Amino acid sequence: MSWKVESYDAYDHPRHWINQGEYDDAVFALARAHLIIRRSLESLYRNNPKVDGEGLMNCYRGMGEVPSIFGEPKVPFNAFEAVRWHIEEITGRQPSPDPEWVQSIKDKLNPPTA
Repeated sequence: MSWKVESYDAYDHPRHWINQGEYDDAVFALARAHLIIRRSLESLYRNNPKVDGEGLMNCYRGMGEVPSIFGEPKVPFNAFEAVRWHIEEITGRQPSPDPEWVQSIKDKLNPPTA
């Protein structure tokens, strides 16, 4: 069993996937996905230090790096929930959910199989 972690920049929508590595252990794949989100958010926060949780979420939606984990068995990973958790860790405030954005991420990260 192996898992592949890939990401794309939010502004590029998954036209250009970036290979972030392959892992024989799902825990390492999950850790890599979280690291991608954390680094992206920290970079955005450094460039916009006055933003609150909501503002950081808006920055991430437009410019963040969005990871996905591919492989079987599926690794329980929800990019949106991970982003919300990391934003709360960074800013001390949790952004409010945006159902349309959540659905768009789900659609992009879980494309229909042929």
